[in-house]
Amino acid sequence: MHVQEVEARIHLLQNRLQSATVTSTIDGTLYSFSLRVGDLARVGDVLAEIADLRKVRLRAFVDETDLGELKLGQPVKITWDAMPEREWTGKTEQIPQQVLARGTRSVGEVLCSVDNDKLELLPNVNVDVRILVQEKNNALVIPRATVRTEQGKHFVLVLNGDRLRRREVVLGMANSISYEIVSGLEESDQVALSSNLDIKAGTVVRISETK
Repeated sequence: MHVQEVEARIHLLQNRLQSATVTSTIDGTLYSFSLRVGDLARVGDVLAEIADLRKVRLRAFVDETDLGELKLGQPVKITWDAMPEREWTGKTEQIPQQVLARGTRSVGEVLCSVDNDKLELLPNVNVDVRILVQEKNNALVIPRATVRTEQGKHFVLVLNGDRLRRREVVLGMANSISYEIVSGLEESDQVALSSNLDIKAGTVVRISETK
């Protein structure tokens, strides 16, 4: 009788142990576990988060004005401030169907798949994303801050002698910092950047060389 009671108790403890053991249905990396010893877990509670981090998905918020150039499968490059020497690659896999307000911006949420074979890129971090929508070799580019717009036309202030002269330009491709110049400028032209000073056509300037 004593042996049967011990066996029954062992069986009960084994059942309790099995019911307390949580096994993932997939292989992956445990990247989130918020429970502590003594916490009460209820049926349906999220106990942990696990994923195959060799291929991750990220959300990129693209300004409304740039959404028209997006297509499926475009190359994506990702950088992360925590590892500035590294760069990850991927591609766009879902293009937004609507525009959302995010702070003061109107953006679309683009989903991208990213290769992460070394498991270095962590979930739930903020990264910088560049989506290659067009590519051109040997293009003439100037900083966005040099281009001005008036009545729908674009122009820059070009140094002519010791004065700035207005010159209309035709813009081509663009990224977050530069414009391609299709016509209106030569590679040797010097253009003025916007500043706190009130510079305009006819302003006299003097070039100082920085050592």
